[in-house]
Amino acid sequence: MLIQTAIEVLTPQLVALGWVENYGGVVQRIALPIQNNNDGMKYKNIPVACGVSFDDCNKNQRYTALSPDSSKKSVLYWEVLQGFTDRGNDGQQRRRRVLQGRARLVGWLNAAKLGKTQCNTAADAMRSIVPILYQDFKAAALPALFENSRIEFNLIGEQPKSRAIFSPYDYDKNIDGFLLYPYDYFAVDVEIKVYLSLCDYSFTPDAQIDCVDYSQP
Repeated sequence: MLIQTAIEVLTPQLVALGWVENYGGVVQRIALPIQNNNDGMKYKNIPVACGVSFDDCNKNQRYTALSPDSSKKSVLYWEVLQGFTDRGNDGQQRRRRVLQGRARLVGWLNAAKLGKTQCNTAADAMRSIVPILYQDFKAAALPALFENSRIEFNLIGEQPKSRAIFSPYDYDKNIDGFLLYPYDYFAVDVEIKVYLSLCDYSFTPDAQIDCVDYSQP
């Protein structure tokens, strides 16, 4: 998805935040097969991401679950709420189209491992993210996909604290146990705009890969 590549522009600075341990980028909801005694095969939904940045025993896996648990300091990932839609020409430059979409940034924190005692640790975490969103990405080095383009991120609003933030997924343990101190969490919706240059872009295939390596490069 184009919106996924746009979000990846933020990755280096989000990963560099001192409280971020497990960053997953844009996640997918995957149905993981599990055996349930005599009832046959059943499935549970978990968030996984390809672009993981993990400092745990799963760091060599290309797809890794981003589930809250007491061994982690934090989990941070994005969910796409609406892929890019075309909003017309850029009023200043006819050779640019305005693409607009929305994503949700979900964070879960283990305050004890972060050395914090307050109940609203999420406020500090969110505050550290805001300046990253409002940078001038026109001047920043953008991926080749967005050459001669511009990206804007705008904070739409916080989501109320609710178990519903994690409701798309199934967890091995009751998620409610990870929503009260010493744990905390947040979700913020972000509008993403790309002023996309209409210059030519070539997708060039490389040599065929006969043996796929599923480990993290």
